[in-house]
Amino acid sequence: MKVSGAIFLAILFVLVVSALELGNSNVLESLGPQDQEAAESASGQPVVDAPEEPNCPQAESDFAAMVDASRQCSVDADCTLAQLQCPFECVTSVSATLVDELKQAEASFQASCNRCESECPGNLTKWRAACVRQRCIVLDRSHDELEEATLEHLNRPRP
Repeated sequence: MKVSGAIFLAILFVLVVSALELGNSNVLESLGPQDQEAAESASGQPVVDAPEEPNCPQAESDFAAMVDASRQCSVDADCTLAQLQCPFECVTSVSATLVDELKQAEASFQASCNRCESECPGNLTKWRAACVRQRCIVLDRSHDELEEATLEHLNRPRP
């Protein structure tokens, strides 16, 4: 009986050490409560469940795909400006019906994967949303002023 108990503890010790070396907590989780206590005493450290780290590059890629898919439109009124935080485009044009959903998804991303290295402009008055070829785009309004000034200059009577 003592021999079988010693063999059981030796096997359990090997399993615990292997699991710790491989970083595989699933082996320890599959053990019963009594076996986990034995594993803790054999390793000298309590078994701790560490929170899973977010996969930020994947989350960023998924959100960027979501933004890209939200750019479908038929007319300019379908589009609105959205101010996102980095690492995404600071000012982008998306479907007006999806802007709230995008802001919630971005807030979730930023809460777990804050990857900002720059600041976005605080004012969106320089740009406007437009629908071009069934895609929402951002247009720079400063061109409107230049266009108006050019047309005024060309239409002025010459002396």
